[in-house]
Amino acid sequence: MISRHKALPTVLVTGCPRSGTTAIGDILAASPGAQYLYEPLNYVTGDKQVAHFFEVPESFGEKQGDFARFAERVRTLDLNMKRGVSMRDPAGMAFLKRFTGGRSRVSLLKCKLTPGLRTLVWKDPFASFATHFFSSQEYPVPTIVTVRSIYATAASFKRLGWGFDLISLYDRLAGAGRRPVLPRGLLNIPNGAINGAALWILLYSDVATALEEYPQNIRIVNTDEVIRDPLRCYEKMFDWLGMDLTPTIHAKIKSTYRVKTDAPEIPGQRAHTRNRDLSKASSYWQSVLTSGEVETIDELVRISRNHATLQRLTAARSSSGAFDTHASEGVRMV
Repeated sequence: MISRHKALPTVLVTGCPRSGTTAIGDILAASPGAQYLYEPLNYVTGDKQVAHFFEVPESFGEKQGDFARFAERVRTLDLNMKRGVSMRDPAGMAFLKRFTGGRSRVSLLKCKLTPGLRTLVWKDPFASFATHFFSSQEYPVPTIVTVRSIYATAASFKRLGWGFDLISLYDRLAGAGRRPVLPRGLLNIPNGAINGAALWILLYSDVATALEEYPQNIRIVNTDEVIRDPLRCYEKMFDWLGMDLTPTIHAKIKSTYRVKTDAPEIPGQRAHTRNRDLSKASSYWQSVLTSGEVETIDELVRISRNHATLQRLTAARSSSGAFDTHASEGVRMV
């Protein structure tokens, strides 16, 4: 078992929820000596110190430096995960979680029990607003940020009935001296699709600012490119991270991204489902979003593009196709 006092080399996989962090984190963690830590910053299933979805490092905890101490606890596996019971859980699942805990707690136990653990793959969309923090440290955490079409993200939020408190997020970002690119008054629209699109804009505009300053430590991965050419994209990711891509991982990549002709065109209401054709992940939104929702998203994009950092992120072509993307090149996703 790994001592909790030994800090592990760590890779962060983050990005907007529903942008492919789970699949990419899972495959990276298949590298020899690596293990997967699931969302310690998730408010429902993560560490008990987490008080919000999408924590902002400057306002985390009660004392200055609390986020740095939390990040160190992640690297030393010194976490106290919540049970992760949600009101949406079926009765059987809720009962099981009261004994075993949710996915975050189970993944932590697996990390502690993995012999020869050398690399921690921290998969966590809720760490997205900490990309600047992780890149600014004396020993930066290499960070992969996944990006999926804003329309596909919005449709996924609508399909799942998801929504986050963006007013709270706005206030915490503004209190930290950051400048959210959308007006506060536009962040309380009671519509899952619009909530997802607004979060997408807030999140990637913040990432773009970190990318401008630390292009050497952050890599943007376009999930559309990964779906089109998974082996090539993963080879670039593994090479950048200095991790081993074995024949077994090659087989896992092919299995994960194979076309599934028997899968439904629109996935069900579970966030992670095995019977899903990933080739349709960024196109099914056209059958889900209404014309009014698309028009509202278009308007949010128009407003945000007045800001130079997000404009660069939405203006050019993508990451894994050109994996050494710098801030001046950006990533086209809308």
